[in-house]
Amino acid sequence: MLRRLTLASLAEEITDRGELPVAEFAVLLRALNVPGPCFLVYGSSFIGCGAQFVVRQGEIGFISKPGAGTSIVALKSPKFTLDAEERLDLSTEIAWRQVRDLIVEVAALCHPNLRPHPNIVDIIGWGFDKSWHNPPFLALELADGDLEGLLKSDNPLSFENRRHIISDIASALDAIHEIGLIHGDLKPENILVFKRQSLYIAKLSDFGSSADLTKETVLRGLGTVGWRAPEIGRAHV
Repeated sequence: MLRRLTLASLAEEITDRGELPVAEFAVLLRALNVPGPCFLVYGSSFIGCGAQFVVRQGEIGFISKPGAGTSIVALKSPKFTLDAEERLDLSTEIAWRQVRDLIVEVAALCHPNLRPHPNIVDIIGWGFDKSWHNPPFLALELADGDLEGLLKSDNPLSFENRRHIISDIASALDAIHEIGLIHGDLKPENILVFKRQSLYIAKLSDFGSSADLTKETVLRGLGTVGWRAPEIGRAHV
């Protein structure tokens, strides 16, 4: 059922935060056909973080496929602010908002028109960190970097690479606009790059600020100041 929901109706459907404990998060992910649960093979290393999420590099395997080997991925999890002895409760306002953004991202990445797109980041699976708070995480394909890092590099990009990256971003934006979705936070840090021999492949990531403008109301669509989509600004007026 959940996989057929639009981004806007997804938030309307899940209105009772008290009915969304950590265990129920798995039900939502399974309904969206996200493989899992995954387990962490070893510890993880920090890649970066934003206002609401932390991204780490880690090695995962699938509990249902113990002999299938492991993969090195990017682990994205909400950045919950909790006391040392406080258990994670997803029914609280702050925690629910962060998990809702994670669900919005999953819904976007799992859309049948976006999931196979070569310029949209791949979602590999999901799991729960085996720490005291047991927070959920998404496993995404691990990039070689992001566009911000490339632009700040001392090695200038060739004309061919610049043309290729622009074409990739345009292709991804065309795909998401075709289904009535706007990214909402299209900044260089959210454009991942993958080295393929002498060329870079660009892929859009971080859909937590996405908005479905086929609906009368905008789901979230806040984004980063200076990088917000102009459609969001008009929708909030």
